[in-house]
Order: sequence, then C-alpha cells, then structure tokens
Amino acid sequence: MILDFIEHTKEEYLYDVRGNLNTNPLSKIEISLPGDIKIFDQPRGFCTFCKTLSKKVHSDFSYGCMGVDFYNHVDIHECSVCGWWEYVSHFSEEKDYGFTGETDEKHTETIIYAIAKHFEPSSKELPLGTLKNEILKNPRILHHIHPYKLEELAQDVFSSFYECEVKHVGQSHDGGVDLIIVLSDNPILVQVKRRESASSVESISTVRDFLGAMFIKESAQGIILSTADHFSRTSKKTVDDLLARKKLDSFELIDYKSFCSMLDIVSGEKVKGWAFLLPQNTES
Repeated sequence: MILDFIEHTKEEYLYDVRGNLNTNPLSKIEISLPGDIKIFDQPRGFCTFCKTLSKKVHSDFSYGCMGVDFYNHVDIHECSVCGWWEYVSHFSEEKDYGFTGETDEKHTETIIYAIAKHFEPSSKELPLGTLKNEILKNPRILHHIHPYKLEELAQDVFSSFYECEVKHVGQSHDGGVDLIIVLSDNPILVQVKRRESASSVESISTVRDFLGAMFIKESAQGIILSTADHFSRTSKKTVDDLLARKKLDSFELIDYKSFCSMLDIVSGEKVKGWAFLLPQNTES
C-alpha cells in the first residue's frame, strides 16, 4: 500500500480584535468561521496517521508597514514516517492609535493539511510524483507497478535525461513501440517491458521482435527498457554485431539497474507536497 499526500484541504478563520489596551478588555469579533473550528485548537504538527509530533520543516516571519502594520507567521510540519504535512499561517493587520490605547486588529488564521489517499503499487491511477517518491525509497516496486505507469515513468525520465520531447504512443496493436524520443530528424523508438521477477533475464526473442518492429517503421535507432535484472548474453552480442556492421545507428539495452541510475540522476530531491505553498516554489 502506498500513501499519497499530494491533495490537501484548507480551513480559514477570520476575526477582528478591537478595544482599548489601557482601560477596556479587548473584544474578539468573529468574521468568518471555518468548517471545522475545532481544528484550530488542536496541537500543531500532530500527525493524524502516525499519532506523533511531526518535524517543523519550514518557518518564516515577515513584517511590513503601509499605514498599518502587517505581520505574517508561517510554519510547516511534515511527518518523517508517513509524509503527512500541515501548513499553518497567522496573518494580522494592526492599527495603532498611539497614546489613546485604541487598537483595531484584523486576523486571518489559515491551516492547510494533506489528505491521505491509498494506492496499490499496481494501480493505474497512482500519481506519477508519488510513484517517483516511492521508487526512491524502494526501487523494487518497479517490478509491481502497472505496465502503463512504467511507460509514463519512462517517458518522464527519458525526457529529463535526454533533455528532449518524448511521445507516449504505447497502446494495443502498437507494434511494440511504446515511446518515441524526438532528438533529431531521426527519432528513437522505445519499447518498455515490465518483468515481475527481480531475477528475470530479458531474452533474445524480445530484441528480435523489436528489431522487426523497427524494420517495419524504417528506423535504425532503438531502446529497450526492461525491469529484468539483465539482458541475455545473446541479446547483447546480437546488438553489438548489428552496430558493428552499421545495420543500426544506435541501440541501447537498459535493464533494472541502469534505469534506477537514470531515475536517480533526474529525480533530485523528493517532491514535497507542500512546496507549492512557498514563494517561487522553493523549499527551505
């Protein structure tokens, strides 16, 4: 089971505080109540799934003055176990009338927190970002994901790795071509094979069948990506011989380990579900 925390919900609480700081008790005037007011009384950063306090991963305070004083305080917590996150901000706009003691404050409290979704590794609906995060933790999951998701993942990885457009064309009766890498006037045809066994060997028959598909499409450049442990010796020798005889312009055999290395290179850091909340999409 894979937990996804990309989606989120938002609660906002608006109220005013008015009165005289010297003589009268301040009064709180509620302007807009959230759907669940109780959530504002709960301890912040308490993971609703692991039942533990989450680590504060971002904190920011800003101040400004344009006739009135502006204050904004932001904290983000993220659970180090499951990935659940919570964004909390308190924005206030305050008028100070000097020695009179009168004050008029407008407050906005905002809480945005992740919603958990559960996916089986084999689900076709598994979000690509969540899948990439999960693979960084557990690469062996590649053997169990939906074949269509592997094609989507390969499209994403190849487009970053080769810095070019990659078209996803795989479907029934596709002739063995799942992706097309558009690097030049002569595109590279790609076949993607998901093997469930971590010890499997990709046989020569796979290579021969794809070479036939390339011949029909009059292409001399190809890639076979497989989650098999490795390609057979005969497969590698056949490709090397064709390249040496210039029957092919280029041909790559990418096995499980090679694809994981490519994924590591292009993935960078884990995608944070709360990153979009920060200015210019930056994390700290």
